[in-house]
Amino acid sequence: MADHVNRNDNIDPDHRFSGSEHLPDRSWLVRNGPILLIFVALFAYLQAQGWDLYDYWNLFKAIAGLGFIIFVHELGHFAVAKWCDVEVTAFSIGFGPPIPGCVFQKGETRYMIAVIPLGGYVKMVGEGEEDEENPEADDNPRSFKNKPVGQRMWIISAGVIMNIIFGLLCFVFVYMTRGAQRMPAVIDIIDPGSVAWEIPLRSGSVIHQIGTEKSPYFNDLRSEVMTSREGEKLIFVYSEPETPEENWSRVEVEPRKDPDESRPLIGIAPPPMLKLLPKREQRSRELPVLYQSAAARAEPPFEFDDRIVATSDPEKVGTAEDAARPEFVTTLPIDPRDPEGKKYDYFAFRRRMIQLAGKKVIIRVERGDDARQVDITVPPAFRWRYGLRMQMGAVQAIRQPARKAGVQIGDRIEEVSVSTDEGRTIRWLLDPGNDTDAKVLDPERLPFELEQWALNNRQSREVTIRVRRDDEKELVAITIPWDDRWRFDHQRPIRAQSPQPIPGLGLAYAIKTTIAAVEPGSQAAKQGLKAGDIVTEIQYFVPEKNAADPPKPGRWRTLKENSWARVSSVISNDLDFHKIGIRVNGEEKAYILEGEEDRTWPVPERGFLLIPDYRLEKAENFGQALSMGIESTVGFIVQIYQVIYNLFTGRLAVDNLGGPGTIGAAAFSLAGENIYQFILFLGIISVNLAVVNFLPIPVLDGGHMVFLIYEKIRGKPASAEVRVAATYLGLAFIVCLMLFVLYLDWDRFFG
Repeated sequence: MADHVNRNDNIDPDHRFSGSEHLPDRSWLVRNGPILLIFVALFAYLQAQGWDLYDYWNLFKAIAGLGFIIFVHELGHFAVAKWCDVEVTAFSIGFGPPIPGCVFQKGETRYMIAVIPLGGYVKMVGEGEEDEENPEADDNPRSFKNKPVGQRMWIISAGVIMNIIFGLLCFVFVYMTRGAQRMPAVIDIIDPGSVAWEIPLRSGSVIHQIGTEKSPYFNDLRSEVMTSREGEKLIFVYSEPETPEENWSRVEVEPRKDPDESRPLIGIAPPPMLKLLPKREQRSRELPVLYQSAAARAEPPFEFDDRIVATSDPEKVGTAEDAARPEFVTTLPIDPRDPEGKKYDYFAFRRRMIQLAGKKVIIRVERGDDARQVDITVPPAFRWRYGLRMQMGAVQAIRQPARKAGVQIGDRIEEVSVSTDEGRTIRWLLDPGNDTDAKVLDPERLPFELEQWALNNRQSREVTIRVRRDDEKELVAITIPWDDRWRFDHQRPIRAQSPQPIPGLGLAYAIKTTIAAVEPGSQAAKQGLKAGDIVTEIQYFVPEKNAADPPKPGRWRTLKENSWARVSSVISNDLDFHKIGIRVNGEEKAYILEGEEDRTWPVPERGFLLIPDYRLEKAENFGQALSMGIESTVGFIVQIYQVIYNLFTGRLAVDNLGGPGTIGAAAFSLAGENIYQFILFLGIISVNLAVVNFLPIPVLDGGHMVFLIYEKIRGKPASAEVRVAATYLGLAFIVCLMLFVLYLDWDRFFG
């Protein structure tokens, strides 16, 4: 892909730009006006977003880093072409017109940096089918087409080789110096109904092997799952922390790709560490906690970079008031999963928050470089209520003890009953009618109410459910023993249609998007929502940078029949808002609902924004760094080909692709976050560029290599007609692919 280069610029071949003759004149501005307008509009947009010099500096680093990858690639072509004595007329980083002041002539070659940083090229005499600048190229011994096939192969492959070498050097540098930040292969969240839930895996477990990858990090696990083939079973070895190897559990897992998901999953997510957002996040948000959360009302307030080291101890707390007394605060244990033995145990922290739900607590943090300790009092947190009760769906997943008791997939729970230690019976019905002793069976609230019953009653440990089955006329009664072992497991719907779990029973059911009832006097009732309405779309309102600013509406998201369990999880736990919009029955009218705290429904999450946990993967010497770098390079190459294969087979959806916007956004984020992670990212992108550029697609290096192999085997090149047709087809494919990934970027960021 080479543009023609004008060699009649009257530039002294040995003269670098220094004079005003190359400053942009009126004709240059007229020719390149549209491109300049795009850059002006982009600058205006960034200014409107509140960008300052720090942001522009990070943008410069991101562009420079990605541009350097392109430079390395083109340098490979250029250097080998010169070594093979091919006449090179142009060397460009970027496409389009050259930036004024960034072009000069040295000898026979014109060097430039162009305005569109999405590629680059080296122009060689005799490279294309026609060379209008050099009609004598056929007779030129320095013409590319007149060089032996072997030399042309080296020239074509040099860019790819340079990118692989550059990626390897990036990996070796990071492993030798700071080390790469890698997420530990530890399980926190488990998706109900997933492969992991059915095994069943536990929160806090450590993964020792996935597939062929031993001692993996979470990134390795994600890659193994994502690149797995349909029907392929992966070896999965795991254990509780500090378990001897001979007692590790070993199973085979088959990653599952649901129709609504873009890639195969096993249904787990890694844990955070006990540290709030870093100070650099102050640029995008006012507080290091959720604005509408209990943590936002803490006294004194939390600050960025606070490190949680101690909390109120539920073992010492007697009354609700005790939880807010400093003498009942104890230090958290050290995480037994941390190989360095320095980090406090996130899972112990979460257990305490579950035990102290509904109570005011003290969170002790270390603050600043001097690690001074500050006690912060945090009020209790409660579930948001929107005045809607949704319909109960069918049971979608079972495991022990529900499986042994006889629960079946497709059962629809209509009644639940338990006994108390005092001999009373508590009953929940979908429609209590005139039964004043029964409670309403709310599918969102039922797991909480059963958990409270189990905590308050230690002798009565059975739950009876009455279910509707398609092949039964009467309700089927099933008694299930309650299992307390799952109380502290972090089970939360992750997928769009994940079911709602009751961990103690070992079952998970769908929650439909159909409204079963509307609370009288609620906003929903006042706006005209009624039983039977089907919620077809939802919109979350998210806050601006400042907590006092009104939240702005997000994009509308389409819901399917069994999507409400995920919605329920999101509005309770995940997002920084308490306001939603819904559309019902496929209509355009929007109903805006403000959440209200349900003081009868305490929740353990209090709004802490904790950063992801990580381990440093660092080499002890250069030899080990080189070995790790080679392993990483080969691993990424293999992974990219596996991803491409899965894209063509449909195992991976195309929306997993990322275009220039996605790559640029990641580069920008890492450039301002961690220079070592940024270098690691550049290495990964460089290897990606090498692999993609060597695919057998005409106009790419791989396509040129195919023609050269053909010429080597046949002893003559393919016909001009074939080469021209293939070039146009390849160019059309690349243009369509670029437009498609640009659309994906646009939808990802602005849709």
